[in-house]
This record gives sequence, structure tokens and C-alpha cells, in this order.
Amino acid sequence: MKSHFFISYNQVDRSWAEWVAWQLEQSGYKTVIQAWDFRPGSNFVLEMDKATKEVERIIVVLSQDYLDASFTHTEWTAALAQDPEGKRGTLLPVRVRECESKGLMAQVIFIDLVGLEEEPARKRLLDGVHRGRAKPPIPPYYPGALQHSSPEQPLFPGGLPPGQTLSPLVTPQASRSKSNIPADFADYDCQRQAIIALLEPDCKKRILIVRGDSGTGKTKQFQYCFEYCREGTLEGDIYYKCIVFAFKEWGKATSVADIMFRCGNVLGWENMRHFKERLARWLNHRQMQGQDNLQVERNQINTALTAKKLTDREERRADLTGAWFTDLRTVNHSVLFAFDDYEEATEDVRRWIESQFLVQVAHGNHRLLRVFIAGEQVPTPNIEWGHCCISQQLSGITDAQNWLPMFEQKDWRHRFPDVTDPLSFLVAVCQIYKGHPSSIMGLIGSLN
Repeated sequence: MKSHFFISYNQVDRSWAEWVAWQLEQSGYKTVIQAWDFRPGSNFVLEMDKATKEVERIIVVLSQDYLDASFTHTEWTAALAQDPEGKRGTLLPVRVRECESKGLMAQVIFIDLVGLEEEPARKRLLDGVHRGRAKPPIPPYYPGALQHSSPEQPLFPGGLPPGQTLSPLVTPQASRSKSNIPADFADYDCQRQAIIALLEPDCKKRILIVRGDSGTGKTKQFQYCFEYCREGTLEGDIYYKCIVFAFKEWGKATSVADIMFRCGNVLGWENMRHFKERLARWLNHRQMQGQDNLQVERNQINTALTAKKLTDREERRADLTGAWFTDLRTVNHSVLFAFDDYEEATEDVRRWIESQFLVQVAHGNHRLLRVFIAGEQVPTPNIEWGHCCISQQLSGITDAQNWLPMFEQKDWRHRFPDVTDPLSFLVAVCQIYKGHPSSIMGLIGSLN
């Protein structure tokens, strides 16, 4: 089976090449990259020839150093020769540093990562490698309804300069039809509907991931999910036992052992028979075997997960995780794992959640096991568990607060009589229009 991408780069840009390859593989693509795949003792020329022939597309890590190097030309020109009109996107440049393309390379549209922070760069990369149209999920604002003024310094289309206040830059010439307003302009209605759907027993998705910057309402959704679980769903009166971790409060003090220990305390150690048997094996603790009501201590789990060799630690962790999920499949409760402020968790905990925990959730027979993760940085869905996941992006309340004074000067009640909280409404607007000032300003400017 062919790999999806060969990563062509100059050694100066090796860190960029490895970052690109990592993001692609985390999203389910297969890559070939010299730093990882050309091993000592192999023939470099033969490996390069094999790589360029046996991949579907070639990604060029584009910089001036790459363009100036003579040896890189054969790699990208080979891809161009296979697809001279670019219909298959065989040659895909990813610009990582300022450079000036000339000749044939200048004719190929590139993915531009220059100047971006990591999360926007990741999104642009993954969006760029996707073959298909880039049609937006919402209708663009009708430009004919606006007259643009000419301020001394135009607003940057991607966002406002730090500290700059908002001022009306447009004058509406026509009222926007109410039928064109997106249907999910509500107080986090689409997020709450996703939570309700996730918790239904017949939902095929088991993981809900909500990402947003500080002040976007992640905690509000987190609390709503928790309260909804306590109240029970409308159909079947299903109640969830919630195992909650707020990493911002005690993230550095939370380990994999803590997560397993709290789960046992919430669900009852009498329901964790397989886990206790494997724990006793690693501790060489015969008294623990066969005693269903025996209380497990946190330090016992931590000791069992500890070993001098990395390979031994990974073996123990995988074994105990597997036994843990075996017990979760048989427990007579619906279970929700909720992780808030995910970016505050330790690297070790995040690695375990993304490489083992979520994989088990997606592939195990856990009909009533659900996971809710919220944070400024959250796991990126991959081929192992992404099919079982709902991902959402929240826009900022901070942005909405900036627009609020202008919005309140308009007759918004006439257009949106069902809106009771203007701030929450503007948060939804910012989310739908992805924070684009011209689109948000156009909507507000259309209110008479």
C-alpha cells in the first residue's frame, strides 16, 4: 500500500519537516521522511528513488534554503512531471519561511504557515492537504449591502490589532433577510445539542472534544454536561456516573494512577476484578487476588506502573489499561469521563489519554461509556479514534464583548425577538463567522 506523502526538505528545515510529518500521521496519513525512514546502512539514492515512486504525493518544505539547494530539484521536479497540470495535487509546497519562488515552482499554489501559531498552522496544514473544495460551512455575507468607509488604518481582516477599539466602518444600504441568518444563532444551542446527543444510549459517537481560547465558554459547556448527566436523559432515564478531572486546579499532581484510582473509587472496587488481578500480578501481591471488596490504594497503582526500563513501563501501562477497560465494559452503570483545562495536564497523562485511553474508548464494546474533553489545547482526532469523536471550536466571549456596545445601539430586538442574552448571541455569531470582523460587522451593520 502506498504512503500518502513523501516529505522533501533541506536539512536546515528538518524540525519543520518532522513537525509536518507528525501532524499528518496523527491525522491518519502515512508519510515517508528521511529523518525517520532512511536508516544507517541503507543506500540513500535507492531509498530516495523508492520513496518518490511509491508515494501518492510529495510535500515540499518550502524555504529559501530549499530553493537554493541543487539536490532538492530532482525530488520536486519528479512530482511535477507526474502531474504537470496539478490536477492530482502531486506536488504540494508548504511554505515555512519567507522565500521567493521562481520558474515552475512559482506556478504551484502553496500552503502558507509563515507567521502562524501552532494550532492555526496545524489546521491550515490539514485543511490544505485535503483534496476537495474549500467551500465554507455558512453562506458568505452579501457584499452589495455594504458601503465601506476609508479609515486611516484599515482593520486587518484576520482580527483586530491589540488594544484597538471597534468602530462602525460600514453603513447598511439594505436589510439582510432574516432567512439568511444561520439557524444555530442561540445560547450555545449547537454545543448543548451535541452534549445531549452524545449522552443518548444509541449515539455512535463516544467522545466530545471542545476547544476554545480563554473566556470562550468551555467551562460553561463542561458544567452543562455535568448537570445534564446528573438529571438523566429524557429517554430511558439513563444516569451517568461522572469521573471529573479539572486539570487547571491540580493538573501537575494528576497522574495516570490517579485517574485509575478515582475510577475505582467512583464505580466501586468490587466492579474492578480484572484490574485488581493484573495489579496484584505486577505487585506480586497474592492477598489482593480473589478479594472483590479489597480497597486498592493509589500508591499501589503508581508502584505497579513504575519500572526502570521504558519498555517495561509501557508494557505495564498497556496491560493495566486493558484490564481496566475490561471491567468498564461489564460495570452496570453509564460512565462519563470529563477532562477540563486539558492543556494543564502533564505530558505523560496527555500521551496516555491520546495513545491508549481514547483508542480503548473508540474500539471497545462500551455502549454507555462517554468522554468529554475541553481546553485551549485538546487532542487532535486521528485514524484510531477520530471516527468516534465530535470536535467543536468555540469563539471568544472576549471578542463578543468588544462587539456588544455596537450591537446594543441597534434595534436587534426587532430582528431577533427570541434572543434574551445579547452577549451569548454574539458569542454564537463570532463562532459561526470564525471571528472575521468584516462578516460580524456586516451582520450588526444590517440592523436598522
